[in-house]
Amino acid sequence: MAGKDGEINQKVSKGMREKVSEPSTAKKMPSKPKATPKKSAANIAENPRPPKGKANKHGDFFVEIHEVETNLTHKVWYIPSNRQFVSMSIVFLDAGMKNVNGTHPALGLFTDMLTKGCGKLDQYEFLETIYDNGATISFASDIDHASITFWAPVSSYIVPLNLIPDMCLAPLLPNKLFEKARKDALNSFKGSLKDPATHLHEAMNAAFYPSEHPYRSSLTRIAEDIKAIKPQDIRNYLKLLCQGNAVVVILGPRENETEIVENVVKMLSAFPAKGTPVLTEYGPINTPEHDIHVQFDIPQTMISSRQPGFYTTDPNYYAKKVAFAIVARPSLDSLMYKNVRGDHGLAYYCYGKVCINRGDAALEFSAGTRNETTEQVKDIMKKTCTTVAKNGVSKSDFELIRKEIAGTLVVGLDSSASMVSFCVNNRILGRSLEETRNQLNMLKAVSLKDVNAACSMFGKEMRFVTVGGGGGNDGNIARSN
Repeated sequence: MAGKDGEINQKVSKGMREKVSEPSTAKKMPSKPKATPKKSAANIAENPRPPKGKANKHGDFFVEIHEVETNLTHKVWYIPSNRQFVSMSIVFLDAGMKNVNGTHPALGLFTDMLTKGCGKLDQYEFLETIYDNGATISFASDIDHASITFWAPVSSYIVPLNLIPDMCLAPLLPNKLFEKARKDALNSFKGSLKDPATHLHEAMNAAFYPSEHPYRSSLTRIAEDIKAIKPQDIRNYLKLLCQGNAVVVILGPRENETEIVENVVKMLSAFPAKGTPVLTEYGPINTPEHDIHVQFDIPQTMISSRQPGFYTTDPNYYAKKVAFAIVARPSLDSLMYKNVRGDHGLAYYCYGKVCINRGDAALEFSAGTRNETTEQVKDIMKKTCTTVAKNGVSKSDFELIRKEIAGTLVVGLDSSASMVSFCVNNRILGRSLEETRNQLNMLKAVSLKDVNAACSMFGKEMRFVTVGGGGGNDGNIARSN
C-alpha cells in the first residue's frame, strides 16, 4: 500500500510541476488559510476523546481503568497504556492517625532520608541501583496518608520495585546524614517564620479546628519536635503507617498487565497486613466568635475564611461543586473576583477553593489587599456569599461553569502522570471505580434548580483570619516579623 501511495504522489507532483511551468496571465489570489477551530474546555467536555483500547459502557470518559481483584485489602486499579514504562502510586491510608504522639508535621520533613540507604544497601548502592535501572522512587507524607511514587522502564522495573519494602520498613537513617537533615529542617522552618503565609496557616488551623483535631498544627510544637526526633521515631512512624492496606494505581503496557500486577502484589506482601482504615468523623469545623488578626509590619493584608464544606459522598456534591465554582473559583469571571477586584480594584488576588481531605471538608476563601481596604474587602466577600445564598445564580453562569468543569476534568488527563494522580485522588477520597468513571455524566445531570438549592451553603456566618498590617481590633495577635 505504501508503494501505491508513493506512485500516486509522484504522478500528482509531476502534473503540478508541469502546470506551474506554463505561462499564465490570470491574476492569482492568495488562498486564505483555513482557520483551525479552538478547542475550549467546554467543547472538549461535549465531545471528549473516545477511550483507548477496549471500549466500555462509559463512552464519555476516556481513561480506561481495569479493577483487578487481588489478596490485598483494596483492589488494584490498572490503566493500560501503549507506552513501555510502569508508573505507579502506592498510598497508605490511615485517617485521623496522630502519627507518633502527634509529631507528623516534623516527621514529614525527614522523608528524604528514605533514599539514603535501606536494608543491606548504603546510600550510594541504593541510588546506583535506582539509576542503573532508569527508575525514580519518591516518598511523601501527608496529614492522613503517605504515598510512594514509582516510575521505571518496563524492561527493568522489577529490581527497583523490590526496594520499596526495605525503603519504608528498614531505612538506614545514618546518624551523620540524619543530623544534617535535622539542621536543614530547622533552617527551613526558621525561614518559613518570616513568611506571613506560615502564620496565616497556623492561625486558620487554631481558629477553625478543635484542639484535638489531627489537622491542627502548632509552630512551637513543630520546632520542638524537629529538635527531639530520633531515627527510631521515623522507623516507628513508618511501621505504623506503611501497612498492607495500601491503595495501588498502576499505569503500564497493556500486554504486561497480569505480570506487573502480580509483581506489585508480591512486593506489597512484605508489608504488615492490616484491615481497612476507618474514617474518623470529627464533626463540623469550628466557627470563631469573632475575626482574628495577626499583626505583621507589611503594607498589605492576607485575608482568609473557612466554612464547613462537603464530601464526595454528599448526594448534592456536583451541584455544590458547580455553585462554588461560579462564586469563587480562581478565575477573572468568578462572582467574588469580579465584585472585589473587577468592580472596585481592591485586591491583588481573590479566590476560593474546596478543601476535601479524608477527615475534613471545608470551603476556603482568600484575598490579598492593601491594609487600609481590609475591612472593605471582607464586607464585599460577605455580601457576595449572602446574595448568592438568597438569590442563587444566573442560567448563563450555570451553563458556562458546568461545561467548564467537565472540560477541565477531561483536559486535565493529558499525560500518564495526570491519569495516575487523578485515580489516586479519587481513591483517597473513597470513590468507587463506577463513581470515578461516571463523573461527567453526573455533572451533566445537574440542573440550575439543583445548583440554586446548593447555594444555601453560602448563607453561613463568615469569620475571617487576617495577617498583615490591617485588621479589626477583635482577636488581635501581636506577631513580630
